[in-house]
Amino acid sequence: GGGGGGGGGGGVWGTIVHFNASTSQHEITWDDSMCGLASTVGLEDLSSFDWNSAHRAPVQWQCETYKGWVDFDADISEKLQAAHADQTCITWRLGTHSYHVNWEFMVQINDQTSRERPIRRQYLRTTSKVCSEMALAAVQAAKREKDAAEAKANKLRASLAAAEARAAEEAESARVANAKESARAAAEAAEASAQPSKHPLAPTSEEYNQVATGVLETVPGCKILCVYKINHPKHRRAYKLFEDSLLAKGRQSGRNVSKYVQPRLYHGTDESTADLIIRDGFDRSFCGKNATAYGKGVYFGKRYHFHCPQPESNHSPPNHALNLLLRTPSPLQARDAAYSASSTYSVPDARGVRRMFQVRVAVGEWCLGKYAMKVPDVRVQSTNERYESTVNDMHNPGIWVAYKDSQALPEYLIEFKK
Repeated sequence: GGGGGGGGGGGVWGTIVHFNASTSQHEITWDDSMCGLASTVGLEDLSSFDWNSAHRAPVQWQCETYKGWVDFDADISEKLQAAHADQTCITWRLGTHSYHVNWEFMVQINDQTSRERPIRRQYLRTTSKVCSEMALAAVQAAKREKDAAEAKANKLRASLAAAEARAAEEAESARVANAKESARAAAEAAEASAQPSKHPLAPTSEEYNQVATGVLETVPGCKILCVYKINHPKHRRAYKLFEDSLLAKGRQSGRNVSKYVQPRLYHGTDESTADLIIRDGFDRSFCGKNATAYGKGVYFGKRYHFHCPQPESNHSPPNHALNLLLRTPSPLQARDAAYSASSTYSVPDARGVRRMFQVRVAVGEWCLGKYAMKVPDVRVQSTNERYESTVNDMHNPGIWVAYKDSQALPEYLIEFKK
């Protein structure tokens, strides 16, 4: 607090700050000269102002001469003030003379003449306006520091929030990935344990009509009794892997893969073999049961017209199956479903019911089939890469022969009478 005008201008602040003994706190009371400051910085900011620092008025050091007390230059005065606290010895020059100070006797000594002169420091009286400006500047500096600290804290909080958001996003991504992996594993396990099945399609369904139309267009006098949809997840998965690999390899080699997959070919069989095909897929161990004219593989007929040329004499088969294969009403007008629906391949049961599969086949690149050939010809000599299938006619194929078990997927079983 202070008061009474002593201590170098303390009276200026005597009515502004006083100590409350009952609360052990400094309290602020300002006069008219401080109203503008209070309204500008606010009571909270003034409460944190260092009033003791503001109370210390500026200092001017002086030397006593024959003219009386004379002010030192500002730079020497600042040096003396800075050295006074620690009684540090300092020197300075004025013209051709140099001086130093003796703090014990508070005198300056001329280094050339050894003459001593008393020195002192004077507190300059500070006006209320100057003190207000000093307080305002100090409070503003403190506010800037507070704002900078708050900005730094906000930035840190934002960084922490962003890190938490990233961590949450990564955790969610990991959770979704784990869930997908679990679902995939569960689906694969379900596929592995799933039993093959067939279920009849409703005759009024669009799927039934699509299958029936393909058969009726090529098998005159055919009466469809039932169309079953085949479901075997394990075989479907194996076929999908084969088809995707075949298409990818073809595209990588720059080939036209538009005919690599034949989505609707036919395969005729008897009742007992139909059940085996539904259970195990197409098994090449049965090759040659009905024909091997174009290779020892699984035979499929196409929806388009095909021509069955007589094999060359040096490849003529010595069995009766080929004669049955070629025994069509008109080789140029024979059709695929009609070929598969013939009694040679689609053998009727005791009730006269015949069976024929509609099959999706990944035929890939093909070559002309030859009697009893075990594998297709080599297509790329440098890599010994072979064709994927053989056909009866390179220009207008109507019969394809597949040589890999996963190359064909039975999708529908048609039961009919003719």
